[in-house]
Amino acid sequence: MTDTTRPAGVADVLSDKLVAGPCKLCRGQYQAPARARGFYPRSGVMTQEMPLVRFVLEPAVFVQARMTSQRLPGKVMLEVAGRPVLAYLLERLAHCQRTSMVVVLTSRDPSDDAVADFCQRQGLECFRGDLHNVARRFADALDHYGVEGFVRISGDSPLLDQALVDQCLSLIHI
Repeated sequence: MTDTTRPAGVADVLSDKLVAGPCKLCRGQYQAPARARGFYPRSGVMTQEMPLVRFVLEPAVFVQARMTSQRLPGKVMLEVAGRPVLAYLLERLAHCQRTSMVVVLTSRDPSDDAVADFCQRQGLECFRGDLHNVARRFADALDHYGVEGFVRISGDSPLLDQALVDQCLSLIHI
């Protein structure tokens, strides 16, 4: 990165020794190598200037959301009382006690731009992957965020009880 301005929520890393600190996104820990220069993004993704980062993470919640449903296309962005269905679900998941890493997984297909745009406007993590190969999308997200375990939530479940998600998360031992 040649830009010296630091986006909100990132830590500048430049040191002669190992730099360690909390990851704000997932409450995990990160470590950067000596003399690493670059930015540590909130998403946990490394920049080219910081080629070696080791994460110890909590499990994540991956919310699968796409617009190409066969029975009700666009249902995750369908508005109920003036808000998208996905907004209600994400609001509930924000109250999870066992993780703060909630990521919306959608596809790179243009039909899912509305989901990605919504996430960007709300300041939410969004990962875009393969439309037709859901397993590949999840595997790529695991690699991208460096997590070893996750709970999968369907994006069209606005009444999901976050306590159930916490119970599922408690069963994951990473």
